[in-house]
Amino acid sequence: MDLNAARKPGLYARVAESMGIPGGTDAQAIAAVRKLLRDIGLGEGLRAHEVRDADLDALVAQAWEDPCHRTNPVPVTREDLRRLYQSAM
Repeated sequence: MDLNAARKPGLYARVAESMGIPGGTDAQAIAAVRKLLRDIGLGEGLRAHEVRDADLDALVAQAWEDPCHRTNPVPVTREDLRRLYQSAM
């Protein structure tokens, strides 16, 4: 969400609205989603789920091959995917 919001400001206004933040910003929507993830026990990062740095190449390759990234609101590169995984560690 951070990557998308940086490249396409205002993208998450509807997410904020749907989370009860009328007129909310991207940052508020992202914070609300992060809180939701923490509240349901998913805020620990990938390391907490036994993902290792050595796994990143395989994860990036798998994400690149998955057609879902092609429908992302902004185009992403393999390096973008790597940075996303690294920040999620």
